[in-house]
Amino acid sequence: MRRDSAGVSPVIATILLIAITVIAIGVVMVFVSGLGRPTSLLNANISVRNATRNSTKLTIEHAGGDPITDAFCGKAVDNHVITSDNWINLEVRINGGIVTTTDNKTKFNNVLIDNNTYDFTVGNILLLEKITVLSSGDVITIIYKPNNQELTRVTVP
Repeated sequence: MRRDSAGVSPVIATILLIAITVIAIGVVMVFVSGLGRPTSLLNANISVRNATRNSTKLTIEHAGGDPITDAFCGKAVDNHVITSDNWINLEVRINGGIVTTTDNKTKFNNVLIDNNTYDFTVGNILLLEKITVLSSGDVITIIYKPNNQELTRVTVP
């Protein structure tokens, strides 16, 4: 006696049930782990001083708003300088290029920087000396790196 059944075989039904369960767990894990959430925007008021023609230094001041944790660190090999590797969550650019210092003169709140990692909070001042000579029309931007957010843009007069 032969029976023709129009239903799905138990093996295929079990495989489909397991596949649906694995996909559902994956979707839940994405939302729980935060992968589906965008990085929130930072609300920080950063000002730039000394952005004048022929200047080789910039003063960056945190004038209000959210702190920038782990903004930058001092260079381990040669203290008191900033290289492109030292910018962590904050970045200073001139015409799109990352600012570096070439002399042991970088100061944070009037103290030479060392091998520490620095937070940039309200009232903090970062003095960058021995940078590229500024020209009229140069564009200085301050970037919050985690979401590539432009905090400040200044054009040299």
